Amino acid sequence: MVSEDPRTREYYDGKARELAAAYEKADVTALHSQILAWMPANGRILDVGCGSGREAAFLLNHGRELLGLDGSLPMLDSAIASHPELKGLVFQCEVSSVTNLPVKTSSFDGILAIAFLMHLSEESLKLVLSEFSRMLKPGGKLFVSVQENKHGVHLNREENGRFFLMKNRDFWRDMLSNSGFSIHAITSASDGLGRRETLWVNLAGHKEVIRKTD
Repeated sequence: MVSEDPRTREYYDGKARELAAAYEKADVTALHSQILAWMPANGRILDVGCGSGREAAFLLNHGRELLGLDGSLPMLDSAIASHPELKGLVFQCEVSSVTNLPVKTSSFDGILAIAFLMHLSEESLKLVLSEFSRMLKPGGKLFVSVQENKHGVHLNREENGRFFLMKNRDFWRDMLSNSGFSIHAITSASDGLGRRETLWVNLAGHKEVIRKTD
């Protein structure tokens, strides 16, 4: 069963306004360029871990149909305050519910997961990726961004209590591949908040199409 780390949730709930304000000021020009190029035009997109609403609003304002989910209600309140157009499009969803969403199979053209999967245990990650595959249409696009290196993480925890699954790009590539996704691109990215010790890896892929044979 997917489990939500309570200390990670408490961190985001308690610092929602501060974090959302920082995320909105981050330099994400390159990230947004990649997302826009990869997410299907006029497609139905699911943003899991939508946080401050930064990417959700960006995609909505570029013609995508958008549904956003996040476990932190205070973060969603901040998202709507910054992006009123997201009202009615973003919802609270416990991590434990991500693998049991009332969504029909093959419902989305694309799924976005920015700074979300790295907060899951390996066991939970496998279950969430399986649900991503179920919800995506055959050939549907997936874009993932996770931290590959972060200063101050010891035994998967920061001093503030947040859980981080600190793995390299080979781990993330293999995890996505083993969950039914073909990987098209893996790119490195510096931190939008200017933290030199923090490095990101972005992975763009699509749900493999299983072709029937005679």
